[in-house]
Amino acid sequence: MKRLTSFVMVAALVIFMATAMASADDPHGWGAIQGTYAMTATGNCLWAPEGFYPNDFSPNGYSAHFVAQGLWTFDPNGTGAAQVLHSGMSAPPIVGAPGGNLYAVSAATQQYTLEFTYTVTHDGQLSLAPTNLQATFVTGPNATLTYTTVPVRPDPIIWTGMVSKDHKTLTLNSGNEIQFYTYRDQAGTTVKTCYGMCNSARVLIRVNDGRE
Repeated sequence: MKRLTSFVMVAALVIFMATAMASADDPHGWGAIQGTYAMTATGNCLWAPEGFYPNDFSPNGYSAHFVAQGLWTFDPNGTGAAQVLHSGMSAPPIVGAPGGNLYAVSAATQQYTLEFTYTVTHDGQLSLAPTNLQATFVTGPNATLTYTTVPVRPDPIIWTGMVSKDHKTLTLNSGNEIQFYTYRDQAGTTVKTCYGMCNSARVLIRVNDGRE
């Protein structure tokens, strides 16, 4: 009886260890995409200082196009962080432009960091929720200003995409999300606020699998 009990306990231990190892090396889940990915992105935003009316309409908004590059680190526990360099150009009319010139144009570069949580399904669908975005303008009319965001629609913001079969390439898309932006100077004083509606496409390519 003791031999049988010992055998059962050993067998259970082997099964537990095998399950734990399989979970850590899960070819479909969190462990599949752990590591560092280089990102390139492009997208468009609509800016509305007074917000968007019903049906996503603003009578005094303006548009901007952006490109971005950065490094994203996916940890094997479903969390991660990113560092991004973002460059954008705004076309007229620009509400609140210096001198009241609605036909002004502007360009700016900013650096930002964010944290995120993510999930991966067995068929390769990726869902990612960005949080704690902190940004600083490096060049442009708002140089040295920082800003933070609060989700308006949806809350939380969710980006979706796919994972390649070899887990080396990720895609992420967002569509018509609305966030509230608060801009501050170096003293922490609120300079202005604005609503933004953005859609974007991101491609991430793994440069380090995080297992070294």
